[in-house]
Amino acid sequence: MEKKPTHNNVSLMLYHLDPYWCSHKEFDAMLEKGYVNALRLTMDNYDTARYGCKKALTLGYNVWLVPPIYLPTQEPITEYIRKFENFVNKLKEDEVWDAVVGFQWDEPLLKRGHTNEALLEMTKAVSETFGKRIFTNFSLY
Repeated sequence: MEKKPTHNNVSLMLYHLDPYWCSHKEFDAMLEKGYVNALRLTMDNYDTARYGCKKALTLGYNVWLVPPIYLPTQEPITEYIRKFENFVNKLKEDEVWDAVVGFQWDEPLLKRGHTNEALLEMTKAVSETFGKRIFTNFSLY
């Protein structure tokens, strides 16, 4: 995949500025202020992620998708990736996949059942399958 020029920019995003957490009207109003040039969109709801990706493409913003944490005791990595593939394929069909620069997880090691080994397995599989960047935020706990 060819990287879009915006994918090389330094990004600024607000943590819960996501149409999943607020109305589309509130989301649009915040984007119009010009405070950010990147979005962090949860994968908990396809319609809100698609809406955010469409806005990002229109504005030239980057999108970091936030998937659930991989827990190897609950499912094999192949099943975890299969769920991603369905979501990603829909984004491709709706022609908004190009807005996505990568996947972001917030403090995954604080999630019960997620280990260093699971983190490596998850990020490696996601990166190799989708060819996008990985952004993991850690705390000092």
